[in-house]
Amino acid sequence: MDMFKNYRKKTEVLFGFYLIIIIFCEFLLAVLTNQSINLQKFVFIWLFSVVISLILYSISTLFTKKINTVVSFMIVLLITILYISQFMYYKIFKLFFPVYSVLHSKQIIEFSGFILDALMSYWPYLLIFLIPLFIFIIFHRKLIDFSHQGIKYVGVVILIAVLFHGITVGSIQMLSKESEGIYDLYYEHYNPQVSIDKLGVMTTLRLDAYRLLTNWQEDELIVQPEPIDPEPIDPIIPQPPIPTEYNIIHYDFEKLKEFSNSSVDQLHEYFEQVNPTNKNEMTAKYKGYNLILITAEGFHTKVIDKERTPTLYKMATQGIQFTNFYTPIWEVSTSDGEFVATTGLIPKSGVWSYTEIANNQMPFALGNQLKKVDYLTLAFHNHTYTYYNRHLSYPTMGYQYQGVGNGLVMENIWPRSDLQLIEITTDKYIDQQPFHVYYLTVSGHMKYSVNDNMIAYRNREVVKNLPYSETVKAYLAANYELEKAMTYLLDELEDKGVLDKTLIAISADHYPYGLSNQEISELLGHPVEENFELYKNSLILYNPTMEPMVVDKPMASVDILPTLSNLLGLEYDSRLMVGKDVFADNESLVIFLNRSFITKDIMYNSKTKEVIQLSDRVLSDEQLQYLKDKVESTFYYSKRIIELNYYKFLEVPQ
Repeated sequence: MDMFKNYRKKTEVLFGFYLIIIIFCEFLLAVLTNQSINLQKFVFIWLFSVVISLILYSISTLFTKKINTVVSFMIVLLITILYISQFMYYKIFKLFFPVYSVLHSKQIIEFSGFILDALMSYWPYLLIFLIPLFIFIIFHRKLIDFSHQGIKYVGVVILIAVLFHGITVGSIQMLSKESEGIYDLYYEHYNPQVSIDKLGVMTTLRLDAYRLLTNWQEDELIVQPEPIDPEPIDPIIPQPPIPTEYNIIHYDFEKLKEFSNSSVDQLHEYFEQVNPTNKNEMTAKYKGYNLILITAEGFHTKVIDKERTPTLYKMATQGIQFTNFYTPIWEVSTSDGEFVATTGLIPKSGVWSYTEIANNQMPFALGNQLKKVDYLTLAFHNHTYTYYNRHLSYPTMGYQYQGVGNGLVMENIWPRSDLQLIEITTDKYIDQQPFHVYYLTVSGHMKYSVNDNMIAYRNREVVKNLPYSETVKAYLAANYELEKAMTYLLDELEDKGVLDKTLIAISADHYPYGLSNQEISELLGHPVEENFELYKNSLILYNPTMEPMVVDKPMASVDILPTLSNLLGLEYDSRLMVGKDVFADNESLVIFLNRSFITKDIMYNSKTKEVIQLSDRVLSDEQLQYLKDKVESTFYYSKRIIELNYYKFLEVPQ
């Protein structure tokens, strides 16, 4: 018996189907990616989904019956693909993608193998996403009337959508204006990762597209940069002034305002008030030394082992040990990770920040700083030279750049060898002192399998007896190539007699998100805490003449640039970047993408609003709020430096 034989088809069923598929996919994605699910989120996803569904429905009734049927199928297909794409991207990179990345998606073809592997791994979940599409294909002829409805009808539908949208945004107006709340994310600040968690994919991508197309700017943010002193000096006991020098360039901000606009003036006013960091006993300690800076793909502290990786162990333990170092993840994985380490800035959300600064002036980048004092400055990468437009951004950072395709000829395997990268490049600089070389490595890249990762396969014997799962062993095998590369590098530098005059810094671009959190817990030997500990890592800073020392001050990859600038005795302005010299007397502030942060006294979890005490010093509500505002200001002013090409306004025109 035909269950639909007495059913009268209606066009409105199509609206209901659009609404159901969007809500279904939103909450399926939320469940599968461990997002929050609560009543407020459900209400606003439902309200916005009604608006989107009405608009899609109106589009689906504009044409002939045949065309409307095809248009409706394409809309359902595209909705399905959108949510599956976000799910797959999250599973691979632990982040959601913004509209900007879609516009630059051709580069993802190079990683089609990862996508296919992920599709094979998560196919049961993909089938669930496909359920509404299958239902549409099977039942659309029996349930839906695809007839043309006329302009007047469509106009009424659009009017209803506008009214519904008005009700929705009016409801948002009545909500709390707290940071990272729905009101804040919808009107004030741009944070797509948190926005998807609070507003859903459709609304976030709509806001993202609108802001990208209109060059939307956040409202001007003014936060007093001076901290509230929780322990004021006793006025009865006078404190003698201590003469202090600062890492500062004496810009005449008042004079500079004569040659800029109001937006730039706002930054001048802010940075004029920021406390600079002091010069200290480590200032210029390595002045004139060669510098090799390495961003190591997916590197983690647990790669370092006394027996298995003796070179990395020596560098980590006989140099300066940073025991409280973090590599927060940002929205564009490797590119944002190296951007942070090499610029001392926080990336701008929703774009590729390294690409965005390709035409900017970046005077504090190490390549530019050291080129000014007659260093040879080179950059090398053992992957496609155009990937993430590095051929545009690296020259801006002061480097002569070579990757695969514009000078480096390497064995065509995946991933390429870090050892071979060092072998074929050292002759390009080792006899031309002083030199500064920046390496971005790739051997530690996922996928971690001896069947899919040639480097892991070649180094499999090194890890075969370790008490870990096959994936974890493959990860360690892939990263063993960095050990071989550093052994070769140190040997070459020593043979040439320049090792003693060379400072080497190694940090990761991000934590190894190619491993699941369960596999990272396996490495750590205990369940990993996911808001802070997941990002705890190692910064290696090594020279064989160093006296080993331990630095337990909290720091992050954003602090690498100013720390190295101070060690090399370079002239830079510590006020004009987010990162700070770790050896200076300033308060630590480690900042994460979700606005959580760490100081020497507390860890603040922005997701749970929990304050975790690290010392006996208890902050007042006002002091905690100041730190929250300070974190927000770092995102804002860092973004404005990128957008406005701010550094070009630091010189008075001649």
